[in-house]
Amino acid sequence: MTLRGLLVRFTLIYIGLLIVIGVGFHLLGAKSGTSGNAGALIGAVMGSCLWFARANKRFFSPIEKRNVILSMIAIDLVFQTFVASALLLGVPGGIGSAAMLFGILFVGSLHALVIWFFVGWSGKQFAKEAAAKRP
Repeated sequence: MTLRGLLVRFTLIYIGLLIVIGVGFHLLGAKSGTSGNAGALIGAVMGSCLWFARANKRFFSPIEKRNVILSMIAIDLVFQTFVASALLLGVPGGIGSAAMLFGILFVGSLHALVIWFFVGWSGKQFAKEAAAKRP
């Protein structure tokens, strides 16, 4: 699997989980908030990283890891900007662009930490799997 394939999978898993979590919360009569978004992000990061590692029988090189983390952050920021713009478009007297930018950067910085942590944790999980398979 290529890094491009990993990023496509990350994007599709992330959007898919957000939709499933949003619909599930709606059917339960609850609001999908921070916990749903964090769960979708963690699932997409770990799922795509472990998929890559298992397919290639190795984890990322340091340069690949850096590129994956930065690319996932960029994808997340684009997605957060799109969602925030779509949600705020119909709000009468909505917030200003500076406030929206601050909100996106704040959420993006938290998501960046989550992405960084769980990419690393995925590597540790793959190392445990690989060690368990060795005789």
